[in-house]
Amino acid sequence: MSMHLFEPELDGSHRRTEGMLRLMVYSHDSFGLGNIRRMLAICEHLHASIRGVSILVISGSPMLHTFRVSPGIDYIKLPCLRRTEDGDLDVRFLDLDLSEIVRLRRELILSAVQSFRPDVVLVDKMPDGLAGELRPSLRRLKSKLPESKVLLVLRDILDSRQRTTQTWRERRYYDIVQSYFSGILVMGNADLFDVRTEYQFPDALRDKVWFCGYLAKNEPCRPCAEVREELGVSSDENLVLVTTGGGEDGCQLLENYLCGLEGRAAERKIKSLIVTGPDLPAAKTQMIRRLAQTQSGVRVLDFTDDMQSYTNAADVIVSMSRRAATRHADTYRTDGTESSCGRRCRRTGAGVGPVTYATETKDRLPLKNNTKLRMRALMKHLGY
Repeated sequence: MSMHLFEPELDGSHRRTEGMLRLMVYSHDSFGLGNIRRMLAICEHLHASIRGVSILVISGSPMLHTFRVSPGIDYIKLPCLRRTEDGDLDVRFLDLDLSEIVRLRRELILSAVQSFRPDVVLVDKMPDGLAGELRPSLRRLKSKLPESKVLLVLRDILDSRQRTTQTWRERRYYDIVQSYFSGILVMGNADLFDVRTEYQFPDALRDKVWFCGYLAKNEPCRPCAEVREELGVSSDENLVLVTTGGGEDGCQLLENYLCGLEGRAAERKIKSLIVTGPDLPAAKTQMIRRLAQTQSGVRVLDFTDDMQSYTNAADVIVSMSRRAATRHADTYRTDGTESSCGRRCRRTGAGVGPVTYATETKDRLPLKNNTKLRMRALMKHLGY
């Protein structure tokens, strides 16, 4: 029997059922937790604000299954890829060649597009996906579902201006966005960092840009007092939260913190919660746990999907300052990357607050956030 009999009809006749919207979300997933957290936050908002929307997330994040999602949101888990220390793509788990995994992921994404028939597609950061895995799906959408809207979701500061423009030219991102994308959603503020100018967008792309503001943090799931009681923190003690995001490159910070804490916790009335991150290699996780056992008042978690509650309960936060960690804490830290440092320097220049390093208290980020309103306005503009 011919396999094409099982393929859905994609002759352009598909139309959105009245009151129903099919949204597909592709999340860039090779490093850390920031991308999937951000995209899930967007999904949760759109699901809460648009009646009858069905959202399908496609991601290779190894922790995707641990996040709480609302009814109406589901996901397809792709085989995992990772970044090596040299920045190259590699296979995370399966004993297969990189080319085989990329082909498998590419075919899974294309199959999902053909079967789900999305009205709107959100693409996180990379216009053609990891290793170009979205290209067949973009072509399919354009030829068979021309009414579908494909939108690129970007952080404001991706990297230095030179590196970003070079990458976009070498990988032909400018041309891909122009050919296949209806719009570019920027999670940022043009007054602080205008991607159109900084990344030398041609005029045709400038008209596609929507600045959506910065993502607001979620409210803590649990009261501060409940969290501190769980961790055994008394009223005269300080709680230090140590987090490195996904954790793949965070071992040195965790080790340095524990070594610096030695002999000081009881004297200074410190209780510590260390969240290693799910991507910290097993051997290093065990080493951190052994080191933590030599200290008083230290608790270690591999991962939590309720980071905001712990952040809210903490007196001091030590962080690598991945974007997700910063959004949780509403503070400023630095990990040395140009995207992290650049955003903080821009905010400081705008009179928002000082840049501090390594360990700091939780000063609030006084930036007005109307991301949700702008996202909703965009969907109305698209007719949904």
